[in-house]
Amino acid sequence: MEIPVTADDKKHGPADGDREAARRALQRERQRFQSLSEHAPIGLLLIDRDGNFCYANPKFKELFGYDLSEISTGREWFRKAFPNPEYRHQVISAWVNDLLDSRLGEKRPRTFRVTARDGREKTIKFVAVQLEDGENLLSCEDITEIERANDALKAANDQLLGIIDFLPDATFVIDDQNKVIAWNRAMEEMTGISKKDIIGKGGYAYSIPFYGESRPILIDLIDNCDADVESKYIHIERTGRGICAEAHVPSLFGGQGAYVWGTASLLYDREGRFVGSIESIRDISKQKLVEKALRESEERYRLFFKTSRDCVFITSSAGKLVDFNDAAMELFGYDDREEFSRVNVYDLYDDPADRIKHIQFVNRYGFSKDYPANLRRRDGRIINALINTVAVRDKTGEVVCYQGTIRDITERKRSEEELRHAKEVAEAATRAKSEFLANMSHEIRTPMNAVIGMTGLLLEEGLSPAQKDYVETIRFCGEALLSTISDILDISKIEEGKIELECQPLNLRDCIEASMDLVTAKALEKGLSLVYFIDKNTPEVIMGDPTRLRQILINLLSNAVKFTDQGQVAVSVFSQPLGHSHEIRFAVKDSGIGIPRDKLGSLFQSFSQVDASITRKYGGSGLGLVISKRLVELMGGKIWVESERCKGSTFHFTILAEGQSQESTPARKPQLQEAVEGPLIAERDLRILLAEDNLVNQKVMLRMLNKLGYGADIASNGLEVLKALDRQDYDVILMDVQMPEMDGLEAARTIRRRMPDGPKIIAVTAHALKEDRDMCLQAGMDDYISKPIRIEELRSALESSG
Repeated sequence: MEIPVTADDKKHGPADGDREAARRALQRERQRFQSLSEHAPIGLLLIDRDGNFCYANPKFKELFGYDLSEISTGREWFRKAFPNPEYRHQVISAWVNDLLDSRLGEKRPRTFRVTARDGREKTIKFVAVQLEDGENLLSCEDITEIERANDALKAANDQLLGIIDFLPDATFVIDDQNKVIAWNRAMEEMTGISKKDIIGKGGYAYSIPFYGESRPILIDLIDNCDADVESKYIHIERTGRGICAEAHVPSLFGGQGAYVWGTASLLYDREGRFVGSIESIRDISKQKLVEKALRESEERYRLFFKTSRDCVFITSSAGKLVDFNDAAMELFGYDDREEFSRVNVYDLYDDPADRIKHIQFVNRYGFSKDYPANLRRRDGRIINALINTVAVRDKTGEVVCYQGTIRDITERKRSEEELRHAKEVAEAATRAKSEFLANMSHEIRTPMNAVIGMTGLLLEEGLSPAQKDYVETIRFCGEALLSTISDILDISKIEEGKIELECQPLNLRDCIEASMDLVTAKALEKGLSLVYFIDKNTPEVIMGDPTRLRQILINLLSNAVKFTDQGQVAVSVFSQPLGHSHEIRFAVKDSGIGIPRDKLGSLFQSFSQVDASITRKYGGSGLGLVISKRLVELMGGKIWVESERCKGSTFHFTILAEGQSQESTPARKPQLQEAVEGPLIAERDLRILLAEDNLVNQKVMLRMLNKLGYGADIASNGLEVLKALDRQDYDVILMDVQMPEMDGLEAARTIRRRMPDGPKIIAVTAHALKEDRDMCLQAGMDDYISKPIRIEELRSALESSG
């Protein structure tokens, strides 16, 4: 791709010869720049003053995977490279602010996380420079690995310091200059000296908290013998590159004093260079008391051994049984005490690796609590057990023995497994129900497409009043049936946990008005007034799911209009701040028939109505309020009702949402404007192929297309679609999904493989779930409309197909 020549490069004045020479020189420079940029190790992008991408070198495409034809403007680039709206807004703001604050030729470096075409996230260092003619040159360098390496190095260092900080033993580290570089929490507790007061200090400063003076201590004796210092320890011994000792330090713990056991070692890096030393100090005062208490309470342990229902044991450090109670013999299936005493506890573990992990855990922390393990009985049967173990150490810190208990939880585990299996069975039943409902929806929507489509076309004919009333009744009943099916699918998805709420800016005023638009016609027919009020303290724009919020409002407004014969229906909105969020409270009030107090409790139950007479008069599945309740709860709120017979009802619900600046939400298009936009006739000639196996639906779709001014050829399955495309080209394919021989999904995938830039494919299906739409788009289809088909939806899909 060549770097474009700007209009300024082509200007000629009085001295055309000089200007032409200058132009050629400039062109040579551009060619030289292009040659260099083609082989540059970093991505380069040239942006004109209008934000159009003029040139991108091969490295730019390698970094992000886009051809210049796919991202010809900054708008397209930002949308694809930064798919997260919030992060994209930050990036655009940074770019604009840098551009406004920069001078000509000044570098504007920034680092952002960019999503490449293949979906991978990369950390890119951008450097932008504004050129004289208003263009911007942008260089792009992938620093993902550098950033990852730096993060890993810092994380490793932080992890090491974190590990030291949380070691149970008081620990400190000095460097090769004897300066303190680590002083953990346990050391702070033991000495009373905080980390910030000791880090970086040398000259034996670390000995002052112990002895009140600067002098060598254990860490200094590792490779420097000092008989005077060593004589002050109760016990001291050297082990390879380390040293350990026991001492009594009167100044520790605020003057209470303590017996401590210290270990110190030299530290070397990977090249074998000495880098410092580490010392860990353990308070063994309690251990000495424990040893004494053990001796004094031997008789009490004897009683505990005999009466405990759990297995109680004492073993040597090598796992040999030293003592055990009768419950231990019973647990492992032994009758003879002498025979059981010859058993090594380590051999009772079903998995040797499990035994090693357990012993390592106990040795490190001194005890284990409810450690799960599988143990083997004498008869080979495996039992599930929880083990509690304490390591008893001598004054040198060596493990003398282990004491503990074992509880058999085999029956409990079996019960838990049965519960888990029951849960899986229930979940499988729920999935089967959902699949049944989805299939049932498809089977109902397919003939309803013909019913509603044909009645819609029939209403356009010159019918007598009685005929028109009959047709409108059929259409109304069809719409009611579809509404019931949609409600059943919604409640099924909610119960299965498949409802996922979106989080995007929404304008409360637009949301309420859009919801009211859908019930306006019915309200006007009954002579009702519709009003709404939003408290001034309520944020006009919040973050939430506009579709689901409208669904709740439409359910409540539809009920209010349905059960109100005169008066008005009013919506009120209030807000209460809760930290960084708001609790938004909605109230939908009507002046209708009201609800008896004793019936209020059944309102939010599936398929419930107040009484049978209401069901006969007003109809409805009883799912609308159930769905609204579940959606409100998913939004972090609650819903309730206040009502009295013949005095109207007020339905309240709350949601939790964050406020958002109003500028971030596009304004809603007025309903009147939408109503008058575009006639119901074709604005351009389209070659259309209709893929539909149902003869009645073929007839309905052809009538609708004729009504809109279009014609179409017919294909009854996917194979016929492919044959039709071999004969001639089409602009649009209206593709049914379920067809014999080859379904619409497979046909779409085949078309996209053969003709990547082929006709627009619009899915036409009786499946109405979100996952059905996603499945169609993933197969290569461009749009999606569900049965029954509305003529307005069909017109909109065809108009946008160009």
